[in-house]
Amino acid sequence: MVNRFFLVLVLLLPAALSAQEKKSYVIDTSSGTARFIQRISWYPEEYASRYEVRVEERLPDGGFREILRESAEADYLDVSLPHGSYRVRIQAYDLFDRPAGDPPWINLEVLPALQPELYAVNPDVLRPGEPASLALSGRGFAEGSRVTLRNRANGREETGVFIPEPGGEKGRAVFASPPAAGVYDVILENPGGLSGYLGPLTVPPRRLSLNYYFSAGYKPMLPLSGQINDILESAFYPAGVYLRFGIMPFEVNNFSFGFETKAGWNYLRSSYTSRGAVYRAAGHFADLRLNAAAQMWLADRRLALMLSGGGGLASILGFKKQNSVSGVNVLYPSLDAGFSVIWQFQKTFFTAAGADFQYLFSADKTNPAFLHPFVGAGVKF
Repeated sequence: MVNRFFLVLVLLLPAALSAQEKKSYVIDTSSGTARFIQRISWYPEEYASRYEVRVEERLPDGGFREILRESAEADYLDVSLPHGSYRVRIQAYDLFDRPAGDPPWINLEVLPALQPELYAVNPDVLRPGEPASLALSGRGFAEGSRVTLRNRANGREETGVFIPEPGGEKGRAVFASPPAAGVYDVILENPGGLSGYLGPLTVPPRRLSLNYYFSAGYKPMLPLSGQINDILESAFYPAGVYLRFGIMPFEVNNFSFGFETKAGWNYLRSSYTSRGAVYRAAGHFADLRLNAAAQMWLADRRLALMLSGGGGLASILGFKKQNSVSGVNVLYPSLDAGFSVIWQFQKTFFTAAGADFQYLFSADKTNPAFLHPFVGAGVKF
């Protein structure tokens, strides 16, 4: 007879239990307290009539004390062991009730099952249509725990992945699919079968949000190519401001889409030489543009990258040479594209920095192009 046994004891150990597809233990609460009943199982011997299971507890001095000796005809035995250090020996008996071989002792550890407690869930209101990522705090968190969102209205559950932090007091619950609108309880079940919950967690109905903003700031102008005329030849026009109004009504996960209106002003000042004398010329550059815009939000929706593109009108206003009586006004169609970084440091206020590229269509085909770096601040509603 082959005298080797495969012993399976379901420990109250999160890492071990997480590998089990179904529980090999039950929790008995008939006495008013939770009592774990574990199952010790082994590979059966072909001609065994019964098995004798001995369990000994390790003592503080390193010795052992027998706490269980039972006979079983099946290939398993249900026990209830408190947490501690043990060794188990399974002796098979043949058809004549004689012990077969000398099986070895197997050491094992039974760890205490943890009762998870949830103290806080952040955020407690989720954005509709977005996968949930929740920061949990409490105590008794363990590796291999199962986290679910249970809808209070219909009982439906969404299962996520729980990632505990060292110390067992913090963790993150991540759900791949966006939960439907409703009110939920967050339930955390440890591998030992004990669970805790906290609520409510609210997912509001998805609705069209205006999500509009105003911003203003500083905007110099740098000529890149072409020229407005043969007089304005400066490489940098430092004086300038901008105003922006945007509306982003469409949201998909971390992306927002909408439109942005831009208005800008720059003071143009240059000099030119005529007949050996140096003269000055000055005017104003103003533009109005309408752009399509897209934002990608990062870092818990505090940081965003924004792209925009569109067209509009640009004009040179009141341009005149030194000693001239009247100025010249010129209007140009324009195309532009922009990139910016937005930092929303409070719920309502944000700062932004970036640059716009602008291309003008002029009648003389010189088609000047400009770069408008900018930095500013705004209010979001």
